[in-house]
Amino acid sequence: MASWATWAGSALAAVALLWYVILWYVCYIGWSVAKRHFREPWPRSPLASASQPDTDAEVPGVSILRPLAGLDCHLFANLCSSFEQQYPRDRFEVILSVRSESDQALSVARQVIARYPHIHSQILVGDADAGVNPKINNLVRSYAAAVHDIVWVVDSQVSLGPQAMARAVDAMTMPPTRPLPLWLNREPHSERVGLVHHVPLGVLPADTWASHVERVFLSTTHAKMYLAINAVAVDSCVMGKSNMYRKSDLDQVPDAFFHYERHGDGIGSKAFEDAPTGTDDVVRHGARALARFGIYLAEDNMLALSLWRPPQQLAHRVAPGDVAHVAVGDIQTMTEYAKRRMRWIRVRRHMVPAATR
Repeated sequence: MASWATWAGSALAAVALLWYVILWYVCYIGWSVAKRHFREPWPRSPLASASQPDTDAEVPGVSILRPLAGLDCHLFANLCSSFEQQYPRDRFEVILSVRSESDQALSVARQVIARYPHIHSQILVGDADAGVNPKINNLVRSYAAAVHDIVWVVDSQVSLGPQAMARAVDAMTMPPTRPLPLWLNREPHSERVGLVHHVPLGVLPADTWASHVERVFLSTTHAKMYLAINAVAVDSCVMGKSNMYRKSDLDQVPDAFFHYERHGDGIGSKAFEDAPTGTDDVVRHGARALARFGIYLAEDNMLALSLWRPPQQLAHRVAPGDVAHVAVGDIQTMTEYAKRRMRWIRVRRHMVPAATR
């Protein structure tokens, strides 16, 4: 009996040591990726030039979509960062979508639009009922109105540097990188990139302990693991603060990817209803490809998965040289901070169980 207990204890110790080594190795990968991508200034993209590179056809068009609901921290400056992108002016547009006429974000959106009259932009007011996800409800109208195939969805709490869009487009049009560690000699997940995203970093915390903890978490542990998981590329790992993808790719995601019920008590997207009552036609037709994700609360994760998995099976890429500056704002107590973390852990555990066990 004693020998069995000794053997079991030794086995558990070996497993714990192995797990410890694996975690530190993953952390090292995240640190090495961060060092390579962000330690030195990243080269300027040719697309960031104020003049057209060669012909208009060679510059991919981009529609920047910014969903708005309420007065987020640093909202005015965050929105201005989209209008100040160094990119040929006639090859991008900015669409601000506001929840309602009474929303406080509307006045800020109008001020920003007026400040940049030379940029193609518009404000769309009013959500469409696509499902339980409020962000999808906010975005479907702007998604349908987007002129360009490439869309760049940026949350209202986020600001990015003036070359971020050009470098993200470069990352999308270049071949995918090989997964780390290189000694495993694995091939890229796909022959082309289907989604580019930015690693989020916390900035502008309020002068409270909880706000500073949130900033430190986003900028250290979260960022390191985020970079490492994406570099290893065993599965999709995307946070929806700043995502760039093609509408044409999303159109090709089959309905079979979605688990929904047409009848009964199941939560279903209005995009799947044959003859919904009071549902805007844009949900079923103009933005159906996006509206289908209204059945998920973590729409960012599921949208990325739909592009990563067959039949699309497209690679993801973290944009090098730029980060998504997430304005933390005011988090009053550590209890509030803990509830935020636990809420999203529950959502992720329900949608991606293997990643949270």
